[in-house]
Amino acid sequence: MRLLLGKTVSVHYGQMYLLNRDSPFDGDLSASFRGQSNGLLGAARPELLFLITGRHTGEVGLDIELHDREPPPAADWPDVVEASCRLTGDDPVLSEWGERWYELDLPPGDYRIRYCAQGMDAANDAVTADGVLDRYLLQLWPAEPAPDAVLSQTSRSAAYWHTEARKLPPPATPAELATEAARRDAEESVRAALRERQEDIRRWGGEPPSPALRQLKGNARKMIREHRDLAEALAAADPATQRALAAALARQACAAARLTALDWITGALAAVDRGEQPFSDWRAAGQLLLTDPAVPSTVAVPGGPRQQTSAFAALRVALLPDPLTAALETLAATLGTLSPTDRDVLLGDLRRTLS
Repeated sequence: MRLLLGKTVSVHYGQMYLLNRDSPFDGDLSASFRGQSNGLLGAARPELLFLITGRHTGEVGLDIELHDREPPPAADWPDVVEASCRLTGDDPVLSEWGERWYELDLPPGDYRIRYCAQGMDAANDAVTADGVLDRYLLQLWPAEPAPDAVLSQTSRSAAYWHTEARKLPPPATPAELATEAARRDAEESVRAALRERQEDIRRWGGEPPSPALRQLKGNARKMIREHRDLAEALAAADPATQRALAAALARQACAAARLTALDWITGALAAVDRGEQPFSDWRAAGQLLLTDPAVPSTVAVPGGPRQQTSAFAALRVALLPDPLTAALETLAATLGTLSPTDRDVLLGDLRRTLS
């Protein structure tokens, strides 16, 4: 015999539990006792023992013993019950009603469990008096499953709980358990979808966009937030239209930035029109933008970005692999080259073109 626990344990609502530490437990007393003749040791649910005490709130004495085989009947215990349970978890604990638990060195397996009680009536009558008035012994040994049994009944408290257990309906059948599990899974799927939708509404500041737009990031997402109708119209267009629009916007950006008189820019725009990369060395092209004396330095609005930088960005994103992303990113860059009035004109033209 090995003593797994010898403690004074705190109980509330006359309950304590043996379970795996990570196992979910909803506190449903009746589910643990359905189909049983005893009402002190609930073993009807897998991986869980529900232990009833005479004390409602306070401290009880508890010993837990692990035996190699069935021990002799325990003497001096007026109330004794037995039940069977399969314990397969790797982290079994004795848990108080709250969050405190005691680790148990209990190997997985099928067990017969004997629960012995003394002092239940005295503890129940005293309600919350100080001191330990009821004590319990939990004995476990390997055994094949067998029906639960009341071996000895003396106290009024035990009689009450046995009677209550026998009033309960029988445990659910495997088919009923499967139906209930399916119902819970379906409800969780609905809750998960609702959480996802609420997160989408929070993320987008309102009704989320169509699926084609939801995964886009960067300045494309900014365009979706600020010009949802236009972004949806772009998403509905075919890839060829999206690609052609990106090229046209890049050209408009370069024109607004007064770059179209530069040969190296006109060559780049021609390459974009053909679907080819405008520069083989973007670093060198960026350096040329900064050092070419023919490149002006202007802004569309005071304090705004340099138009030439925005136009160069439009060239860079016009041929992104995804045509929709390319169109929205190029639109964002192009708007950085325009005055507020010209922006409104461009957005209106695009809406009419895509309607």
